[in-house]
Amino acid sequence: MRSVDRLLLLPRTFFLMVALLTSFRLNLKHVAAAAARSGSRNAASTIVNNMKANPALISASASDNNKEEKKYRVVQVHVIHRHGDRSPITPLRDEDFWSEQLIPETLRSKLDATTQLVRSSKHQHSASGQGPFGKLTQLGLFQMVQLGTTLREQLIQQDAEDTYHKEGTSDANKLFNERTNPMHHSKMEVWSTDFPRTIQSVQGTLMGLFPHLEGKIMVDVQHTDIMIPDPQPRRTKEQQELESTLSKSLLKLQKREEELKAVKEQVQQLLAPFVAANVVRPFGIGTEKVEQGKKRLLSWSQLSEITKCLALRDKLPSTFTPELQQVVTDHTAWRWFHLFRHPRLAHLAMHSFCYGKIVKEMLEFNTNNNDTSKKQLFLYSAHDSTLIGMLCALHLQQAASWPDYASYLKLELVQCLQQPTDNTRDNSQQLKVRCFFNDEPLQFEWCNSEDDAYLIPLELLANKLDTIGSSPEKEH
Repeated sequence: MRSVDRLLLLPRTFFLMVALLTSFRLNLKHVAAAAARSGSRNAASTIVNNMKANPALISASASDNNKEEKKYRVVQVHVIHRHGDRSPITPLRDEDFWSEQLIPETLRSKLDATTQLVRSSKHQHSASGQGPFGKLTQLGLFQMVQLGTTLREQLIQQDAEDTYHKEGTSDANKLFNERTNPMHHSKMEVWSTDFPRTIQSVQGTLMGLFPHLEGKIMVDVQHTDIMIPDPQPRRTKEQQELESTLSKSLLKLQKREEELKAVKEQVQQLLAPFVAANVVRPFGIGTEKVEQGKKRLLSWSQLSEITKCLALRDKLPSTFTPELQQVVTDHTAWRWFHLFRHPRLAHLAMHSFCYGKIVKEMLEFNTNNNDTSKKQLFLYSAHDSTLIGMLCALHLQQAASWPDYASYLKLELVQCLQQPTDNTRDNSQQLKVRCFFNDEPLQFEWCNSEDDAYLIPLELLANKLDTIGSSPEKEH
C-alpha cells in the first residue's frame, strides 16, 4: 500500500493530533513519513479491521435445537499495551537528531496535566535510557492516541436494551453501554512502569480514550518490578541463575546462535559507526557474551532495537539489507520466546503480574459481582518484554514474532449465560476468559480439545497459572 493510501485510512484521531501538534508548531513531516513507512498496525490495519465478534469464539450452535443457546456479556477488561515509537535505548552518536524526534516540552506539560502519578520512589533500570535515548517520540505519541481511540470504539456499545448478546453481534465484545453503563475514568484503574516512555504512552492512550477529559486520572507507577520480566536486579536469585543456565544449556539456542555468529559480527560492524562510546549494559532475558578482548559487543536485543529505530527513519547504510534486518528481528524474538517457554522461568518472571494482579482481579469479581464500586477496566502501560512474557505464561498460541510499537494484549472476563431450552430448565452462568492480541483472537493451549479454545473457564486459567512452573519439580 502506498504511503498516501495509509494516511487516507487514518480516522479522526489523525486530525486531532494534527491540530494538537500544530498548536505547538511542530514539524509533522517526519512524523507522517515515519508513520507511513512503519506500516504500523495503528495507522492502517487496526483502523480497517476494528474488532468484530468472531464466530470462532462461540462453541454453541444456534441451529442445533439439542444444544443450549448461549449468550455472552463482557464484565471486566484488562488491556496491556506496549509503548509507542521511541528513540533507541542504546546511545547513538547523533544526539541532536534524536532530541528533535522527541515530544516538545510544551506538549509534555499538557500531557502531564491529565494525570497524577502515584510513586513511592523512582525506579532505576538500564533500559530506561539516558538523555534523549529510550524516550517516546512524536510518532510514538501519535500511535498511542490512535490506540486509545481504537480501544474506545471497541469498548463502548452505542445503544442496546439487552446486556447479553448472541454469537455474531459486535456488541458481544463491548464492556460499556453508552446509555446504561457509560465509560468513565472512575471505573478504571491505570498502571504504568516507571519509565518516561511508558508514562507518556499511557497519557496518550488516555487522551484517545477520553477526548474530553476533565480532571486528572491516577496512574500507579509503583509496580514496575512485577510488570517487566527483567527487573534490575531480578526479584529472585533463582530467576537470575536460571536465565544464565538456560542460555548456556539449551542446545537448540546454542546451535542457532553458533550458526548466526557471523551474522551478529557483520551487524555489529555495520552499526559501529552509529553507536556512541557510552553504551549501556545489556538488558533483557538471558545472558550473552558481551566482551571480546577489549572490544565490547552488543547483545541481540540491542542490535535489534538499534536496527529498528534506524530503519524506520531510513538511516541504515545501503549494505544493511532488509533481509539482514529480518534475520536480526526474527532471531531476537525467537530467543525471547524460546527462553520464556520454559515453565519455571515464565512462572518466576510473570506470575506476580499475570496471576497476582490480573487473574486475582477477575476472581475478586467472581466473589463480589454485585459490587458496583468494582473497577471494570484495567489499563497497563508496559513493554514488548511484558507482552512476550504474558503470551508465554498464559500458554497462548502465538507465533514468535516481536510485538510492534503500541501492540496490546486484551483479556476479557466474559459472563456466559446458558438459557433454558426444552432439555434444560435452569439458567446458569459461568465466567470465562478470552484473549486478543491486537485485533486477533488467540487460543489457549490449556483448553481441552472438546472445549472452545478461545474461551477458557476462569477457574481453569487460575489453576494453571498458579501451579504450572510453581516449583522446579512442577514444570509440565
